[in-house]
Amino acid sequence: MGLQPCTSGTVVFDGRDLASLRSRELRVLRQRMQMVFQNPFGSLLPHYSAAANVMEPLRLHDRGSKDSRRERALELLDMVGVNPRFADLYPTQFSGGQQQRIAIARALALEPELLVCDEPTSSLDVSIQAQILALIGDLQERLGLSCLFISHNLAVVERLADRVAVMSQGRIVEEGPTAQLFESPRHEYTQRLLGAVLPVST
Repeated sequence: MGLQPCTSGTVVFDGRDLASLRSRELRVLRQRMQMVFQNPFGSLLPHYSAAANVMEPLRLHDRGSKDSRRERALELLDMVGVNPRFADLYPTQFSGGQQQRIAIARALALEPELLVCDEPTSSLDVSIQAQILALIGDLQERLGLSCLFISHNLAVVERLADRVAVMSQGRIVEEGPTAQLFESPRHEYTQRLLGAVLPVST
């Protein structure tokens, strides 16, 4: 996403190395890539209403009129399970789960092809986590989104991912289809990770 500069290596999106792009070029390309952060309240603009938060990417990229942007924001809030009647409330007036739904709606405003989700449920109650994960999975299917999901929760990874890359000290040590990696991990670090998961007894 360009939030931190690359120190080495390459980040390639649609055949283009993002580290080599000028800021103006990256700004245009970034419309196709959006992000959902770990802390929903910290990522939302607290002095903007829910609708205004969702409208902001559209305003920044000069999409539509003020009225059409609001109409689109209400559609997106409804899509992610936030009642449009509450669109003019502020982030502090919503629960953590609802805040994350607003953040997801904002990330979808520009109709991206790639959604980067950085631990999007780790700050939420366990009961709410499942709802947000189900929402992300549903949006992937409905909108044809590609999703890069960053997580330490292996149960979440196994549930959501088609393909997994395991990182240790900033380097990918193993990569492969989810079922294969969980059933037959090759790298010692992956084996230790999976071995540390507590079994569920019934």
